[in-house]
Amino acid sequence: WRKPFLLEIRDLWPDALVVKKAIAPWQAVPLQAMARALYFGADRVATLTPGLKIELLKKGIPPTRLDLFPNGFSEEFFRLEAGTREKVRAQFGWDGRFVAVYTGSLTEVTAVDTVVRAAAALKSRPDIRFDLFGFGQCKPKAMALARELALDNIHFHEPVPKTQVPAILAGADAALMTLFRSPLIHIYFENKFIDYLGAHKPILASLEGVQADLIRRCGAGEVVPTFDHAALAKAIAAAADDPMRCREMGEAGYRFVRERLEQRKILERYAETLEALACGQPGQLEPWDPFQ
Repeated sequence: WRKPFLLEIRDLWPDALVVKKAIAPWQAVPLQAMARALYFGADRVATLTPGLKIELLKKGIPPTRLDLFPNGFSEEFFRLEAGTREKVRAQFGWDGRFVAVYTGSLTEVTAVDTVVRAAAALKSRPDIRFDLFGFGQCKPKAMALARELALDNIHFHEPVPKTQVPAILAGADAALMTLFRSPLIHIYFENKFIDYLGAHKPILASLEGVQADLIRRCGAGEVVPTFDHAALAKAIAAAADDPMRCREMGEAGYRFVRERLEQRKILERYAETLEALACGQPGQLEPWDPFQ
């Protein structure tokens, strides 16, 4: 209808269905045709993650029409009352321990069994404990594995409201990330990643993809191969033994997210793009990518 059309891509369909073998490649053909009609019919395409941008460029979308507007960091969200860390540590019995925290869904994608097995490898370190906050279809399985391995250094908690996450992270010493392996793993860019960086926490991760690259690039933590629980355990032990290095990694991550992913700047640029589109000038603004 000759109206300005901005298409926002938050996940990659039907590609992800084919990778997960939920549908056969031949079944995806008509869906791919529909997707391409949208891709190339849009005046501007906005996407949520660096990995999604990579995939869309592979599909032939002109880079001049492709923007990256990821989820962002808000300083106000992490402004906490004085003494919050001490209160949280007392609440959960964390005093005197190095606490590695995971916040988010516990699913097949997030491979939390890697965290459980890392905890098993650190049974001899009573000064280190693991606390996982969240829910998902793999949580019962992860809890059963912890019982099977007779672990008393890992604790599972119910999900908490998003507003409570900064306080929990303030009480922790390090943040954990794990993911499974997939040809499309690089499209993931999780909210917890931004939360961890914004909370000044070093990220100890077992994963691949864009998030792993960014952790290494800005020095925000340590990354080991996917599913390598032994290497993850070593990284956690090393962090516990070097508090100064932990603080340095946490501060490096915070500087990165503050400089590159401030939510206000992302939203302002998105609004400018929409306004240019509404005025019939989709090419007026250069494509935007906060990572470049």
